[in-house]
Formats: sequence, structure tokens, C-alpha cells
Amino acid sequence: MEKNIIIFGASGHAKVVIDIIEGQGLYKIAGIADKAVNGNSKLLGYRVFSEEELAAEINKNNVFGGIVAVGDNYIRSKIVEKIASQFPDFNFINAIHPSCHISRHSTIGSGNVFMAGSIVNAGTKIFDHNIINTNSSIDHDCAVGSYSTIAPSVSLGGGVTLKPFSSILIGAVVKHNVTIGKNSVIGAGSVVLHDVPENSLAYGVPAKIIRTRIDGERYL
Repeated sequence: MEKNIIIFGASGHAKVVIDIIEGQGLYKIAGIADKAVNGNSKLLGYRVFSEEELAAEINKNNVFGGIVAVGDNYIRSKIVEKIASQFPDFNFINAIHPSCHISRHSTIGSGNVFMAGSIVNAGTKIFDHNIINTNSSIDHDCAVGSYSTIAPSVSLGGGVTLKPFSSILIGAVVKHNVTIGKNSVIGAGSVVLHDVPENSLAYGVPAKIIRTRIDGERYL
């Protein structure tokens, strides 16, 4: 029997997450929670309700858990913290597209999104609440810290470490055994050959550090 879940967020990213969950066939979407609700809103046929209605919806639908479908790492973390505080028994699920490959020899946390064509190879550990986007490749023995984003067509070599809140943007390549520091962003199309310290914006071929970032700074 499919378990009832709620998706948090009603953006374009949430549409992709809905499609993935429908394809999994493990869960029934009871609704979409979003702070910006306009009247009787729907997203891909599912009712969108406000934060004020959340507790009632969880109780009414016997909700098992759900997932935060918000692209920005920092905002996603704050929503997760709020849900965990208000609903201690809430279960954060993984949304895994049927076409993605996750090695049986990898370790996967909770609250992650694995989009179509993504690859996670043996020995890799994916922590919690990450976005592994379309056609991205994470090779062997990598570590992806919580609240990170790997954008479409990104390639990580073996032994790469992404610290929490990292963002590797579209089409970037990270050489094997490189570490990307916490809260750092790698620009689209970059080639990273050396470690990047925390709180850095880096891009280019090869990637160079452009400036320092602050906690919670937007990047999308």
C-alpha cells in the first residue's frame, strides 16, 4: 500500500520531484505545502495548501512523511529544520527516478532527490537533503555533504568530497580527489583541478576563486 506524503515547495523543481515520485510508485502525494498559496492553487493536479493548514493536512491524510522540493540549499535546510521541530515523527523520503543508477555499494541518507539519468557509483556516500540532478555522474568513493546541489550534467571524479551546502552548477567537472569546501559554489561549465576552500565562488577553465561568499547567500 502506498504511503501518503507531502511535498514542500511549489516551484518548477517541485514539478520534477512530483514526476519522480509518481514514477517510483511507492508513495501517494496527499498535497503540496507552500507559503505562497494563491486561492485554490494546484500543481500538476495536486492541491497546494498553506503552512497554516499543514498540521491539519498531516493528521487528516495520515501522512507518513515527505520531501522538501526547494532548489536553494540554505532555504531547503531551514524548511527541513522547521518540519523536524514541529513534527518529530515526520519521515523524510528519497525521490529516486527509475532511470538513475545508485550502486548497491553506496550509502544514501534521507530527503535526497535523484533525477533522471543520474549515477552514483560504488563506495560513495550521499548524506541528507541533497539534489542530484539530471544526467549527473558521481564516481566511486565520493562524499556529498548534506544540503548540497549537483546540477545537470555535472561530473565528479573518484574520491571527490563536497562539504555541506556545496553547489556544483550545470556541466561543471571536478577532478578526482578534490575537496569543495562548505558553502562554496562552482560556476557552470567550470573544470576544478584543485581544492576549493569554504565560502568560495569559483569558476572558469581551470576554475579560479573569484570571491568569498556569506552563509545563506543566494546562488540560483
